[in-house]
Amino acid sequence: MSGKLIIITPDGAERILAYEGKSPGLETLQMAVGGYIERITAYYKGKRYTAWVDEDGIPKNLEFNTAAVRKYLPMVGSSLTGVRGTLVIEVKDEV
Repeated sequence: MSGKLIIITPDGAERILAYEGKSPGLETLQMAVGGYIERITAYYKGKRYTAWVDEDGIPKNLEFNTAAVRKYLPMVGSSLTGVRGTLVIEVKDEV
């Protein structure tokens, strides 16, 4: 299996990290969000997407990621309206 991680920072900057084989590990995801991760799984138009955020975004007083919510809210679901800090979305390639 292969796929990509879409990494969106609060300033709206996006990076794409492609991968082959199994999904990225814990250390990669923690580096991407800048801390401990909290996983959110959503389904949109019959496809599964997993997103990660910094689980300590509120205590760390991280900036709201309105850029990611505006662009990806339809994809990952309304549970992300209060995203703080970097948002990482995994998009797995179709088999």
